[in-house]
Formats: sequence, structure tokens, C-alpha cells
Amino acid sequence: MNTVTTVACSYCRQPHDVDVAAIENDGWTGWTWFCSEDCERRWQDVSKNEQVKCETCDQLVNVNDVPVMDENQITFEGMPRPTSHAMEVFYYTLYDSPFDAEGYAAYTCGETCDEAFVGSDYDFSYWYCDGCSRMICQRNPRNGWHAHFRFTDDGERICLRCYEEDILENGHTRDEFEAGRIPGMFFSWASHEPLNAGFEKVETTWIQTTATSHAFCERVLGYLDDGYKVVIGYESMAIGGLEGTVSLFVKAPMEQAG
Repeated sequence: MNTVTTVACSYCRQPHDVDVAAIENDGWTGWTWFCSEDCERRWQDVSKNEQVKCETCDQLVNVNDVPVMDENQITFEGMPRPTSHAMEVFYYTLYDSPFDAEGYAAYTCGETCDEAFVGSDYDFSYWYCDGCSRMICQRNPRNGWHAHFRFTDDGERICLRCYEEDILENGHTRDEFEAGRIPGMFFSWASHEPLNAGFEKVETTWIQTTATSHAFCERVLGYLDDGYKVVIGYESMAIGGLEGTVSLFVKAPMEQAG
């Protein structure tokens, strides 16, 4: 019988596969899981601390040395969360931006605080990225407005870093352009990301009316019909996306590029 199951690392929350039967045969009886020795060491360092601060209510809570699974276990994205003997203390590695190289440790106490902090509709709660399995602030806390997530055609929620990797590899699909919508994202200054990926900027357009939006979409569809990959870079955008300046980047089909 297959006893391999996917669980969340007790420290960094990233999913990984473990063989439960093999661990139990070695005499293991706890509810902690680690994806690496580094995560296990960091967990042990945390458990040595007498108190940690809840990110939601700022309450200082005690953390026992041996985490256990609560009888009514709480799950997030289908993965069990470890709790402490004293009270439910949830551990996360969080990222304020999808483009941050390293995250930071954070803790919440109890179900109420946890639900307010993780996965809620609050602008600055933290969401799970289906692409890279990180917990990322859903809106940029450094400027207060920049949304960090996109939804794929398959209904997955991915962060901007994963979205950028996808469109630079595959380009945008035609669905949204056919519906008169303009997908895209803000690149860094001078848009070096699409340029370094082999795309060429062919136009920059100010979108101010439905007519200009539909006309732009028709030009994009023309490139797609000719086999080009297309990527849209936002240069400026009004809150709500009703108007703004966008740039069109295209990459020729391989036979033409050669």
C-alpha cells in the first residue's frame, strides 16, 4: 500500500512528500514534518524561545518544545498545520513581495487571528501561491495598491513572479484580447525583462476609452494570428484600470527569428 503523502513543512509551510509508514517504523510519533535540515534547525531555534508575537493581535504567546496536532485540526490549502500544547500557534515564512529573495518568520495565535491574517480578503493578508508554494502579501505593503496575484485559466492563483515567468516563456493567450481586455503587468524601469527574453517593443499606447482599448486588442490579435508571442507591459495605470499607458512587446516565430 502506498503510504507516501504530501504534507506541509512545519517551518516554511512548503509542501513535500513523506513516507508515513517508514517514519512510524522508526518509532516516530510526533506531528512535525521538515523539508530540509535547515528548516528543522530553524524550528528548534524557535521552540527554544519562550514567547513569540502574534502578527494579528500583537499578543505574546508561549511556544512549547513539542508541537502536536490538535484534535480538530485546522487546514490551509489542504495541508495540516502543527499546533502547540499551550495554544494554537501557526508558523509561516512570509514574503511582502513576490520578488523578495528571502522571506521572514511570522506567527499567529488561534483560529480567529490566523483567519484574519492569512487567506482573507483584507488587502494586506497573505495568500498562498499555487505556482511557487510561498505565502505572499496579496497587495504591495510598500505602496499600498499594487496587486501581487493573477488567476490562471485553470483557476489557480499565482504571484506576479510566477506570472512573469509564464508570460515571458509563453506570451499572453488570446482570450482576454478577444474579450476586449488588456492583460499584463508592470515590469521594472526600461522593461528589461521582456527585452532580455527576446521580445521587441513595437508600440506604446494610451488607453483612455473602450474604443482605444478594442483597437489595441485588434492589433494584438493581428500579431497572434501571424504566430507572434505577445507580452503587455503596463507603463501607468489608473486605479481600477479604466485608463493608462501600455506597451506591446512581440517575439517573432522561431522560423522568422532565425
